[in-house]
Amino acid sequence: MKLSTQEATHFFDLLRGLQLFVNQTLKINPSVTSIDALTELDERSKLPIRDAVWEHPELIDKFLADNPQKLSPDDQAIVAGWKRFVKGTFYIERMLKKYTIFIEGNNVYAVLGLFDSLDDFFYRNQLPVAVQAVLLPFQDKIVYDGVLLSYPIYFGGGISGDLKETYLAAKQNDEIVTSLGGGKLVTGPPVVEELPDYSSELQAMSELLKKLRASRDAPPVWSPAFALLRASLDLAEQAVTEPDAIDDLWSKLEKIETASKRMGTVLRRAGR
Repeated sequence: MKLSTQEATHFFDLLRGLQLFVNQTLKINPSVTSIDALTELDERSKLPIRDAVWEHPELIDKFLADNPQKLSPDDQAIVAGWKRFVKGTFYIERMLKKYTIFIEGNNVYAVLGLFDSLDDFFYRNQLPVAVQAVLLPFQDKIVYDGVLLSYPIYFGGGISGDLKETYLAAKQNDEIVTSLGGGKLVTGPPVVEELPDYSSELQAMSELLKKLRASRDAPPVWSPAFALLRASLDLAEQAVTEPDAIDDLWSKLEKIETASKRMGTVLRRAGR
């Protein structure tokens, strides 16, 4: 879940060139007159220069117009794409094989590490972790600008559960952002897979349920149990025949909940 060494080196070469230009334009640290001098600064001394880049994004256009680093058209396009940066407080929710999940509000981003994977900085059992970060596009991927400022806060089950649900919803609806150019999660060409036909099995179950009757002398639990079975089968049939009819699926689910409540009432009476 990180760039290759070659990609990471390329990324930092471009970023350091932009940072040097911003530093010289705004005269933040006059002693820094080269990329080597910028690279040798300690992290604390680099922060004002780093922050100035995202506080003055208009300087990206000036950097590209002056082109002091003699960038190629392809490299200029990469830097121009950084005007679409996303800066904020994110929650690192989980670390997957291909990328790390960053969440801000309802937006779920697939982020790669640079020279090091993000699991080198955070233990999985620490997650979720809140961090200040700047996300950037780089060669159809999302990376960060090399700085993550974390908060030493422990999040309980409520927030953790909400973040998990946000991720799962984005995954289910194909809304994980993998490109700041507007792309969603793409794992390759769409695979059209023929789904199995369960109509005969569901019909057989329906015929079987018609035979289930709770007579007057039957145990009280029979009637609500059979009703719960019928409601569940109705939901299954709806899901198979019209899986995108969300309102109808909710309606079927409500019938299951009603049948379940009836079952609970009978069980509570029996326990008196």
